[in-house]
Amino acid sequence: MEVTPVRHRPEGLTILGALAILAGIAGLVAGVALLVASLVVGTITISLKDFLTSQGYPQLVTYVTTANVATILATLGVFSMLVGIFWFAVGVGVLSGKSWAWNVGIAILVLSIINSVIQIVFGNYFSFVSLGVNLLVIRYLMKSSVRAFFGKTLAPTWKR
Repeated sequence: MEVTPVRHRPEGLTILGALAILAGIAGLVAGVALLVASLVVGTITISLKDFLTSQGYPQLVTYVTTANVATILATLGVFSMLVGIFWFAVGVGVLSGKSWAWNVGIAILVLSIINSVIQIVFGNYFSFVSLGVNLLVIRYLMKSSVRAFFGKTLAPTWKR
């Protein structure tokens, strides 16, 4: 009788994959909301002009046109949707143990660590939290069982 190899996904990867999928859905929802906002930008533009004037920035009011605000909102909406699609794909890749998902995850975490350090240098001390979380997730992804699930080691990836 032949034993069929079955890969065992570590529980932490199930959580990380689910969080990535939820982040992807949130990015898609936010993107759609920003695109809708770009369509109804007339009322937003008037409020933004009043806000800038009341805050002491009357020189910026000339740059706040309906077209400018709509373009910025639409650009942010498209970017948010692309990021949402990206995170959704990474979440599915993590849950299915795709090798590229591990690579992308490490790359994103390294970029996020660099961003956190920059934020801390500029005085955002709350970024110590994200720095710590990112370091913990990298440490977790470097565990041999996690690396084996993604095929990043010579160790067997199944249980008998």
